[in-house]
Amino acid sequence: MIIIIPVDIYYADWIKENDFPVERKRLVISVQMIVAVGYYYFVEQIKSKKALAEAELNAQKLQKENTKAQLQTLKNQINPHFLFNSFNILNSLIELEPKRAQLFLEQLSNIYRVFLENINESLIPLQKEIEVMESYRDLLQTRFHNHLKIEIKIKENNTNWLIPPGVSQMLMENAIKHNGFNKSNPLSIEIYQEGDYIVVKNNKQERTEPSTSTGIGLRNIKARYELQGNEKLLIENTDQYFIVKAPLLKSQAS
Repeated sequence: MIIIIPVDIYYADWIKENDFPVERKRLVISVQMIVAVGYYYFVEQIKSKKALAEAELNAQKLQKENTKAQLQTLKNQINPHFLFNSFNILNSLIELEPKRAQLFLEQLSNIYRVFLENINESLIPLQKEIEVMESYRDLLQTRFHNHLKIEIKIKENNTNWLIPPGVSQMLMENAIKHNGFNKSNPLSIEIYQEGDYIVVKNNKQERTEPSTSTGIGLRNIKARYELQGNEKLLIENTDQYFIVKAPLLKSQAS
């Protein structure tokens, strides 16, 4: 319409005066039609690509929001679970050992402060997670004394690594739930870095009573890693040791 009609209307007299051959006119019109169709196709392709890009962007936004919602749901499982266990322990300590109960409460407050600081974060720096590890270790040592040995062997210069918050704490808790221990046979938990992983390793000791754990810990951690990508927990279960390797994720800044 834009190209052919002006030629026919505005140049009709010139074509007649110059005895423009009909075949030439047909050729010109054919070329014009090809150009017009090509132009139309080009414009439609641009519009189609733009619409596809917008659709993909909207899909990514929806997926991101869905992932955030799922992560928040998983994180909401942690705090009530942790608090419920801690308050039960605190209740028993208040009657038997008030001084230890006071220390336990101070350490519990410190840990929960860190939880609140990172409540909206799906990943935190490894250094911050080490702070959680150390606080939780102190809390457990207050509770179990020399029945439990926890060694944290991680360098403090790992500033480029990220990890879902509370992973180490949940793995320590998992080791305690599934093993029996006492003063003569303490439970030993080692936490160290091995390449791109944080490793939590404990010796296996049979409980005198069966574990009443719901399995929420490992399931929760696995799900949180799955939502971050293809990273997966590595679990080694031997006759002597139970080992969990939690992936460390690279900071975008690095």
